[in-house]
Amino acid sequence: MEENRKKTLILTIIAVVTLILVTVGATFAYFMAQGGEDVTKNVDVTTNTTDSLTFVVENPISFSANQDNFGQGMGNQSGSTGARATLIANNGTNTATEYYNLTLNITNNSFVYTTAEQQAELILTVTAPDGQTLQNISGLNYVTVGDVSGFDITTKTGEIAIASNYEITSTNTTVGEIQEWEVKLTFVNLDSDQNANTGKTFDAEVKLSK
Repeated sequence: MEENRKKTLILTIIAVVTLILVTVGATFAYFMAQGGEDVTKNVDVTTNTTDSLTFVVENPISFSANQDNFGQGMGNQSGSTGARATLIANNGTNTATEYYNLTLNITNNSFVYTTAEQQAELILTVTAPDGQTLQNISGLNYVTVGDVSGFDITTKTGEIAIASNYEITSTNTTVGEIQEWEVKLTFVNLDSDQNANTGKTFDAEVKLSK
C-alpha cells in the first residue's frame, strides 16, 4: 500500500513538472512570435525624381543657288530648322528652373555681296518660343530687304550666339515645359545681277547647350 502511494506521488510530481514546462514553453514561443512580427515588417521607401533638361534639333540648314532655282523674277531661296528645349520638374518641389544657350554654327558659307552698297543677301530670321522675332543679336545688323527682315549674315562663318543663358521654368513633372525656336535663312533675290553667287553653298547647324 505504501509503495503504491509513493508511485502515485512520483507520477503526480512528474505530471506537475511537465505541465509547468509546457506552459512556460508555450508562453515563450508566443512572445517570440510577437517580437518576430515587428522585426519583419516591410518598409516602403519613396525616392524623388530630379529635374530633366533635354534638347532636340531638327535638320541642318543647307542650300545652294543655281540657274534652275534662282534668277530674275524667281523669288527667294530659303531653308529653316527648329530647336526644342524640354524641362521636366522633379516631383519633390514640383518646380525647376534651368538656363541654356542657342547658337548657329555656320560650317560653310561661300556667298558674297554682289552690290556696290553691300546690300544684305543672306538674312537670318529667328523666332523665339514666345512667338516674337528677335531683333537684337550681338555683332549682327538687323535689316529689311524687300519683304524679308532679319540679320545680315551674307559673308558670316563660325558660331553666332543667338541666345545666352535663356531661362526655362517648369512646374510639370510629366510632360514638362517645352520651348521651341525657329531659325530661318533666306537668300534674297534682289532682281539684280547676282551671278557672283551662282553655285555658292551654305551649310549651318543649330546647337542647344547648357
